[in-house]
Amino acid sequence: YKRLQEAQNHSKRYWHELQKKIDELEKPQRPDCYPEGNWNGRFYKAEKGYRRIYVDGKELLISEEDGQAIDDYLTALSEYEKAVENIKKECQ
Repeated sequence: YKRLQEAQNHSKRYWHELQKKIDELEKPQRPDCYPEGNWNGRFYKAEKGYRRIYVDGKELLISEEDGQAIDDYLTALSEYEKAVENIKKECQ
């Protein structure tokens, strides 16, 4: 019984430390211009200064600035997810 309690306490400490390290990372903030709905994550060429995207099967035109903000967010999100995976691997 004592060994079981020790194992449970160790497991709780492990998960607490893991979550603490993950919480220290700065999670990227989703821009307001990020599309709501089902989007495949792809941009398509449009007239100058715009990009086309398809959300829920409907074509939307977004400004180049909004497209760049979404690109920057997706890049930061990918880096954040890699950092979380690295923390998980370090703690194993």
